[in-house]
Amino acid sequence: MDLSPRPSFKEAFKYWHRLGWVSFGGPVAQVAMMHEDLVEKKRWIDEDQYRRALTLCTLLPGPEAQQLATYLGWVLHGSLGGLCAGLLFIIPSIFILLFFALLFVHFGQLSLVSSFFFGLKPAVFAFISIATIKIAKKNLLHDKQLWLAIAAFFLALLHVSYILIFLGAMGIGYIWSRSTQTDHSSPLIAHSLFSRKDLVYVLLVVVLVALTWLLPITLIAALDFQASWFRKLILFFTGTALFSFGGAYTVLPYVWSGVTAKHWLTNNEMISALALGETTPGPLIMVVAFVGFLATWNQVHPVDVSQNWLALVGGFIAVWYTFLPSFLGVFLGAPLVERLGSLPDFKIIFSALFSAVVGMMLLLVLRTTGAMLQAGHWQVNSIQLMVALLAFFLLWKKPQFPVWAVVLSCGLIGVFVH
Repeated sequence: MDLSPRPSFKEAFKYWHRLGWVSFGGPVAQVAMMHEDLVEKKRWIDEDQYRRALTLCTLLPGPEAQQLATYLGWVLHGSLGGLCAGLLFIIPSIFILLFFALLFVHFGQLSLVSSFFFGLKPAVFAFISIATIKIAKKNLLHDKQLWLAIAAFFLALLHVSYILIFLGAMGIGYIWSRSTQTDHSSPLIAHSLFSRKDLVYVLLVVVLVALTWLLPITLIAALDFQASWFRKLILFFTGTALFSFGGAYTVLPYVWSGVTAKHWLTNNEMISALALGETTPGPLIMVVAFVGFLATWNQVHPVDVSQNWLALVGGFIAVWYTFLPSFLGVFLGAPLVERLGSLPDFKIIFSALFSAVVGMMLLLVLRTTGAMLQAGHWQVNSIQLMVALLAFFLLWKKPQFPVWAVVLSCGLIGVFVH
């Protein structure tokens, strides 16, 4: 596939800005949206680059869709492009969720959001299903890749660690590469991968991220601004970022169990947070903005400062420490992956890893189906089933129809029905 001329920074900036406002549907939908826009329509990114990017972002802890945007922005315009793409992907959802958090604490339960969420579930199911089918057809080109994807699906279904699944896929990919290459010399020895310039780049990235991590906590301690509480919040969400392998659908149970065990939020408040995360653009794990806001609102009751402003600081801290390690992982990993990705052995290893990624996506289809089942009963709500089939048919037959329009229409149907 011939690539289009590289876009200007301004043109790419406009795309990332628009994506931040229309990226509904959760991580799989957002990943598919970027593939359709950047690989198929605009042809700014080639298929191999996209596969390498998605594979790395799936392996890294943190939100894979936001990391993918950062990686692709880096491919187009270096570190500044990656920084802009990653930030623009999350900024709209930060302010939307913090606005909803303000409404929540002042006006109680958001029944309108619950009704919208009722209609959103089938729309998300339809888009994730179509995205998985398209990506599987494009990338599972051999029987062994298909069987590897199926194996990854069942292992994940049995709650085998994502890290073990991906390590296994890498091992299988290495075996494939050894069986297909005539020259078995190690690619790491046969090619010079690092230079002094690379080492300087790595050190610079690590130092900048470390300073960025230390800045808020140092400032809070210096001002004695509820330092004890915010230190707890910082450590919790740093742990969330570092140990959240498997994307948003594995982060959410960690956050849920952590904040409810600490009695920062109730189960009902976490349900409201998840509903808001599903109905807003941006990464699903952006619910941490709502959680950080509400946890601060519930736990800290100052007399010398507005509780609204204090809760907003809590929301921003949750976002800051959840997403900061994502930039570190991408900026360190992307140059290495791009260099290794051009080597024959690693192309095969990445192919095996991507097969495992497809298996993970298939599991998300199953989980989305489960979201439409009535609690405790294997019984599908007939209205949701009808909306799901309608959304699937529309997106399959009319791929030019805007995804965000389908999502919003399904949500409005949910409001009307309820």
